[in-house]
Amino acid sequence: MTTLSPNRPCSAGVSPRAGTLHYLALDSIARVVERLAGSTDLRERQLLLQRLTRLEALIYWQLFHLGKSSRQDLAIQGDRLLRLLLLRLAHLRIFGDYGVLGECRDILSALQRFLQAWTMVIPDLADYTVDFERLWSGQ
Repeated sequence: MTTLSPNRPCSAGVSPRAGTLHYLALDSIARVVERLAGSTDLRERQLLLQRLTRLEALIYWQLFHLGKSSRQDLAIQGDRLLRLLLLRLAHLRIFGDYGVLGECRDILSALQRFLQAWTMVIPDLADYTVDFERLWSGQ
């Protein structure tokens, strides 16, 4: 199972809250992917797919904040990984191909490694806020 650690130590000058938000976003997606992989009930899968659709807003939020990086090479790598994850999730929703869940796990692992490198160079993000209620309600 893919596990991400939101409580990992942050480097000096990096807001622990900002790192935590990014880890929580990936962790939420990883948990839904794992539950989808283990689910055999059609109704539960449909509900999880709906939740995954809402969680995609978090991926877009992460894409937006990649521009805050002072290192373009890292920003490009993160952009590619996040877009690949969005592509695989769309494939899952459109075609119902649960075989892509293994690829999603690999992408999430790569994103975790990317996030560890990226949080070392991003500016302080303590003033960023995310309206999680709005994201979960799908508005």
